[in-house]
Amino acid sequence: MEAEKSDYERLRDANIARNAAVMRALGLDDSDFMRHLARDAPKPAKKAPAKRKRDDGPARRSSRLASLEAEAKQPEEDEADEAAEPAPPTAAAHRAEAKAQRKQGASIVGTASYEHTLMRVRTMSEKALANRVRAIERAAGKHAVVKMRLFARVLCLEGYEALAADAAAALERLVDADGA
Repeated sequence: MEAEKSDYERLRDANIARNAAVMRALGLDDSDFMRHLARDAPKPAKKAPAKRKRDDGPARRSSRLASLEAEAKQPEEDEADEAAEPAPPTAAAHRAEAKAQRKQGASIVGTASYEHTLMRVRTMSEKALANRVRAIERAAGKHAVVKMRLFARVLCLEGYEALAADAAAALERLVDADGA
């Protein structure tokens, strides 16, 4: 039988339950936190590329050898294979793939919007963050819903539980007003 919990432990358990509810309301799960933490993990130092010896070849070239090299370079099957390779995906294809991943509920961590929002959250004071939540809510509209959802998620991931809860409440008001 467990001993009765102290006031601190009960308060801690209540905070954990409240934060878990905010996370669920924002559509976050543990994998988002793992990706967020992995993003900030120290990266191994890159080794300097090995210096190559500069080989310009002989200072003088024989015209006889130049004609031999030209004859040796006949088109081969490799060049025909290179023309058959598929082109790299276009920007439109990349956007379509990203949209499909978002519909499947893929993580926001790692996207350009996430990186920008993370930079804003990390560089603003709590007062400025609260003002930002109010400013996004005042903007209204579908874009404000998307922006508020992302902002609330990043606030939660960064540990601003109270501000994340405020942003989640503002998000609900925006969704109700927009009907989205």
